[in-house]
Amino acid sequence: MSFSFRKLFISTSIFCLSLVLFWGPGHSEEAAAQGSGFNFSVSDLVGHSNAAPSSLQFGPDDKLYVADRFGDVYVYEIVRNGPNDYEVISTEIITSVANMPNHDDDGTLNTSSGLVGFRQVTGLLVTGTATNPVLYVSSSDPRINDPGETQPLDTNSGVVSRITQTTPGTWAGSQHIDLIRGLPRNLENHSINGMQISQDGNTLYLAIAGLTNMGAPSFNFGFQWEYAWSAAIAAIDLPAIDLLPTLTDAQSGYLYKYVMPTLDDPSRANSAPGVDVGDPWGGNSDNHGANQAIIQPGMPISLHAVGFRNPYDIVIRDDGRMFTIDNGPNSGWGGPPANEGPAGNCLNTVNNGGGTINDNLHYVRELVPGEPYYAGHPNPLRGNPTDIYNSTLGLPVPFSAPPVPFSMANPVECDYRNPELNEDGSLEKWPFSTNGITEYSATNFGGALQGAILAAGWDSANLVRVSMTFDVNDNPTVTASDVLFTTGGAALDVTAQGDTDPFPGTIWVANLYSLGAADVIRVYEPGDFLACNGGPGDDDDGDGYTNQDEIDNGSDFCSSASIPPDNDGDFTSDLNDPDDDNDTILDVNDAFAIDEDNGQTTNLPADFKFDFAEPGLIGSPFTSLMINGTTDYLDQYDPSNMTVIGAAGVFTIDAMPNGDALGTQNDQQYAFQFGANTCELCYPFIAYTAMSAPLQNITTTITTENMGFYIGPGNQANYLKVVVSGGAGGAGAGDVVYETGDVVQSNVSYPLPAILAGSFIELFLQVDPLALTAQPAYAIDNGPMTDLGPTITIPASWLAEPNALAVGTIGTAGTTGTNFTATWVEIGIHPTTLAGTGSWVTLPSTVPNVRHEDAYIEHNGLFYLFGGRGAGTVN
Repeated sequence: MSFSFRKLFISTSIFCLSLVLFWGPGHSEEAAAQGSGFNFSVSDLVGHSNAAPSSLQFGPDDKLYVADRFGDVYVYEIVRNGPNDYEVISTEIITSVANMPNHDDDGTLNTSSGLVGFRQVTGLLVTGTATNPVLYVSSSDPRINDPGETQPLDTNSGVVSRITQTTPGTWAGSQHIDLIRGLPRNLENHSINGMQISQDGNTLYLAIAGLTNMGAPSFNFGFQWEYAWSAAIAAIDLPAIDLLPTLTDAQSGYLYKYVMPTLDDPSRANSAPGVDVGDPWGGNSDNHGANQAIIQPGMPISLHAVGFRNPYDIVIRDDGRMFTIDNGPNSGWGGPPANEGPAGNCLNTVNNGGGTINDNLHYVRELVPGEPYYAGHPNPLRGNPTDIYNSTLGLPVPFSAPPVPFSMANPVECDYRNPELNEDGSLEKWPFSTNGITEYSATNFGGALQGAILAAGWDSANLVRVSMTFDVNDNPTVTASDVLFTTGGAALDVTAQGDTDPFPGTIWVANLYSLGAADVIRVYEPGDFLACNGGPGDDDDGDGYTNQDEIDNGSDFCSSASIPPDNDGDFTSDLNDPDDDNDTILDVNDAFAIDEDNGQTTNLPADFKFDFAEPGLIGSPFTSLMINGTTDYLDQYDPSNMTVIGAAGVFTIDAMPNGDALGTQNDQQYAFQFGANTCELCYPFIAYTAMSAPLQNITTTITTENMGFYIGPGNQANYLKVVVSGGAGGAGAGDVVYETGDVVQSNVSYPLPAILAGSFIELFLQVDPLALTAQPAYAIDNGPMTDLGPTITIPASWLAEPNALAVGTIGTAGTTGTNFTATWVEIGIHPTTLAGTGSWVTLPSTVPNVRHEDAYIEHNGLFYLFGGRGAGTVN
């Protein structure tokens, strides 16, 4: 499953990585493997400056290099003051990547304030020597499109840069050269990623993400096609690159070596025959990549391995073997190509289906002589270049030439190979987003971990390891696969120190976002094996949790770095604690079970896109589920049935069950909610949600299935919900259901056939807290907000302090429906504009001043005056 960055609104055009802690593309937190036998103690790196690290590695100068996802690279000199005590004593920041220019997808330079000084960096590699380190960085356009968004981000924005230190000991005045420009970039956040260099130093391997979910264009990925160079691991010939002249960009002044040749886009003017103005920038994804980079003979870059959806990182072990992890697809984000299969007849027909598939580990090597390794993610343009090229000739903007020579057709790249069915040849699979990868080469623990692959779990907050052996034919066998420890955050990358490195045997983790008290850069220091007796009431690893509590949760009672989930930090896990937020309200009765303030400190606006790991359940903003007084919230959902913080930020129930809150049934599941203080000011507000193609993955007649959102006090006896349903005959409807005291007060279905054809559906409840009314409404594909039936009168107790209003997602397969995939992309609540606002009046100088305003402030879109004297009161 994909990760995704959080959208940081530096401006309206920039962004959200996701995690998106997705993250991403994501899944639930997995507990560490019990009794792994390896004890690591954890500490946070003191004195670092990173807010959002995306990659890290120690250099040959023994300094730690940490790439920030916004483009800067931090260089830390670190000392160990004592056990579990690591501190930064000097910091240098390399800014040349962040300051690279960005372009729109038509090739024009974009100098808006939200883009200047930012690049998305997801790959970093440090080579060279102690006195002359060399840094490779992969970067791309920092913008990210959520489903339905149309920011014109540059789909040719991938750049591999090499930065060489020219003065020993400092990066000031270093030489920055862009080695290759114009590599593919997904409209969401998939990009060029991690790198590794061959043992002879001549080949730089680069992970290039796919542009689709499972090979076919789809709504959630902006209907983008796979490009000629996407979904692959590329091999860059460094000696060939170095033989090229070093050129200077007349616009930016940056030095560069090689520009990827592109198609001649018919919609753009030419600066020379066959060369568009602005090349190589701007892939023109709106026209299927009419300006994408092409494959042709004699290039200093080639395809080393193919068939990867989103390989975040690469590792070459000390024995020369290459491994990568591919992020699996997300349910409802796009399916395989039409006519998929090894015959090579696949086409780029839109497919908005698809399922959630585990992430998978690949041993990348040549299995068929002369053919690149294929990992199972289709690229129709390489699998069937003739038919794909011909399909564009009748379009308004056709391909000027085949992006892939017909002679290079690779029919196997039409064949979707499912890891769940063991079709793709992967070695191991994980039901959570797994990204950064490294080798543990140290001989700690008697060498038992030596050679193991370590991988960072993005939305699981786990660090996993895989050990393996190889037979005489180089066929691998996995001998151990488990979780070494939890990372305390959205682990995106990992590096480990060898026996001759400054801190032998340590493991360093970059959490793009931290959770709780954990820092974003964490250090795991190895210790001796612990003699763990496993007595139920004992605490063998000294982490504060009893062995039995850790056994119940599946965490490692022999490792203090592995702890169970514990929201309130009272050293009783959430699983065994009846009050997970210590607010004296038992979880079965607590509408906000992991929010000790019960929503009162969540003031408006509270708007969420599922593209960042919030401090709620499984990285979401939700703090509980709709309570029924008997069922613990942890028993109302199965994290393995969910995709959270996926490729563009999603909240997906992979298979919606048939529980319902209707009437006295009260067995609703997956009704996630958060609390908001709506009466801080008691002004009108609007609660809303947005969904991706609701109910459209149901292949039979829609009967009782529905999905949407609700407000209320947070229990299954009292709520007002607005949902998309099949309505009469499955033709499509918007339903409004209002219930108090387990009695349904109204349940009306309004026919809306168009709602089942929309890709982006929004539902609203406009609430006037003084009139105690709520007006349901809807919008289809960013169209106008349209009322759905009359206003509903709601109880005053729902809004009266100290109660918080619950806002949440809801859905059910119903009594006769089938399980279906339900995806939400936004939910929130914010104030609305007050009706009947007045106007400013300037008083003449003859009017005496009877009031004196001392100060003013804007808050939540409202203007406040403070002060006043004389006869009048201040309103």
